[in-house]
Amino acid sequence: MQKLLLTLALFTPLLASAEQTAWWERETEMAPGGILRIDSKPWWDRAKNLKLGESMVLKDPGMMILKREKLERGDGEMLVWIIDDDGDMDPNHPEGDEDSDCYVVDYGPDGVVDRMVDYIDEDRDQVPDEMEHRYYVDGELRRAWFGMDLDGDGHMWHLIDYDYKGDFFLSDPYDDNMIYMNKYNPNANKWLPISECPFAFFDLNNDGASDRVARFSAAPISFSETDDPDYANSQKRYQGPYYKELENIGVMNIRY
Repeated sequence: MQKLLLTLALFTPLLASAEQTAWWERETEMAPGGILRIDSKPWWDRAKNLKLGESMVLKDPGMMILKREKLERGDGEMLVWIIDDDGDMDPNHPEGDEDSDCYVVDYGPDGVVDRMVDYIDEDRDQVPDEMEHRYYVDGELRRAWFGMDLDGDGHMWHLIDYDYKGDFFLSDPYDDNMIYMNKYNPNANKWLPISECPFAFFDLNNDGASDRVARFSAAPISFSETDDPDYANSQKRYQGPYYKELENIGVMNIRY
């Protein structure tokens, strides 16, 4: 999947042009409005009938796996669609990896995408350099957490059921790392900075512990300190529907 880094002053299109789009990006291409569903895929009828623990392998247009898995937290099940972004999946022993593959998750499963987790290996050394974790509401892309592994250990977001559960101490806030959140603009097909953007950790003496931390909180300039005293940390805000005031973002506070 395409990697994106957005500062508070830069607005970047989400997708490349059709001529530059790889097959795995076409597989997860969204409909207008940022909608992503899988119930129109040619394999959906077979996939939805998989029983818990069963899987199926697809080899066209590239290596992909569909698995029905049990949630670790709760009694539900999920359909996980694994896409081999880097072409290293063994067709004789197909498994997903965590250096370049993409995981599309349908809780339910009802054909509506709920999460997407994408690992990005920039230098192709089999160690992930970046990580993207997209959140969908009723199939509509609302936001994403991004992770940047600056120290080369490959450790970034710690996920359970392909979801961040809130314990950031398990997500490697040590050494050199950076995370940031972006809000999706469905009208312009762009990412916008929001919430923690960025939250960065720096190990200055290479002892395995962060010596400097900087956290920028981003929110619309028009936000009300009275009505939204902690806007940047409000899931209701950053995961809610898009509105135009989000196009005028500023730094509300800096902690370091």
